[in-house]
Amino acid sequence: MKYKYLMLILLSSIVLLVGTISAAECVATYSDAYISCGNNSACEFGIGSNPEDLTLVLTSEYGVIKDVKAIIQLYEPGATKPIKKLNVQTGPDGTAAINFNYELKKKGSYSITGTINPGEDNELLINNLINVKQGLAITLSCPPQGIIDRDITCDLKVQDVESLAILSVTPIFTITQAGEDIVYNYDVSSRKVTFKTDSTGSVDVVVNIDYTGYVFSSDETQIEINTPTLNEDLLIDNNDFFSYSTSGVDVGIRKLTLKIDKSGESVDVLEVEAAIKTPSGQEVPLTFIQKGNIFETTFNFEQAGYTYHMIGQVVFSGEDNNLPFEYSILTSRGIEETYTGTTTLLVAGGIILGVIILGFFMFLIFRRRK
Repeated sequence: MKYKYLMLILLSSIVLLVGTISAAECVATYSDAYISCGNNSACEFGIGSNPEDLTLVLTSEYGVIKDVKAIIQLYEPGATKPIKKLNVQTGPDGTAAINFNYELKKKGSYSITGTINPGEDNELLINNLINVKQGLAITLSCPPQGIIDRDITCDLKVQDVESLAILSVTPIFTITQAGEDIVYNYDVSSRKVTFKTDSTGSVDVVVNIDYTGYVFSSDETQIEINTPTLNEDLLIDNNDFFSYSTSGVDVGIRKLTLKIDKSGESVDVLEVEAAIKTPSGQEVPLTFIQKGNIFETTFNFEQAGYTYHMIGQVVFSGEDNNLPFEYSILTSRGIEETYTGTTTLLVAGGIILGVIILGFFMFLIFRRRK
């Protein structure tokens, strides 16, 4: 009998202990509750910006706390009434995103208050400050592509976000490729940064601006580095070849110009070998005159409304492989042909009309005889 009472007391103690633990889990104390500004560790924002990356973070002695409701309010500097109020709830990771969708209008310290589990036994009040300073507008302009072993230049413009006045700042650049730093040169007067690399692939350019009285700001971009390529462009009478794709080239003697480069830079060309195949099948060799990286010749397009085929190759004096090319040049139907066609149509129409009129009169004559 004595042992039964002991067992009952022991079981009651265990039940009471489990209930106490369960209650403690239901009314957990917060070991950490705060509003995070993400990567913006200083919680600084510029005038005119929307405070982003704000997150309510809750943890307890039992880990993260999910499904907890909270009221978040935003106060302007010195204000006693909130300008924004949000109702949020923590997710499985114990956090809740905060987006006021509000443009900060004043400089100073804004207050963000949070009421965690409002009205509950474990209600908790928290308060965080965000600092609002004058904003910067950063424009980092870099070419989308670059060539190995050639200078790449980016322009930097830093302005006051309100007045748009250009500011003289000391930027800090971080230029990397595959995790390796690239040496650069920044010219203060022109606000240009220049660098180059001997490898293909992506280059990341990041600029950070820490200017007194202004919020810390940054901008970044990416440049793809490629090997140089050989190019040739055909001009006809100093106009781009493709501009004649619909209208065609007028018949007569035309100047043909080949511009040759290696991704925009000059290249050693030995000669240009080319010929034009006429509509009749005859191949007429072309003799080009070299003027630097420009090669010029002329050709007489005699037949209107036909296609002439220009085929050839650029021969380089260096180690570059020959560059073949081919153009199909359509000649337009000249004014003479248009007039001829119109005249022919008028003559044919006149004949048909004459036949109709003659037939009509013959019909009348036969009818009178009857």
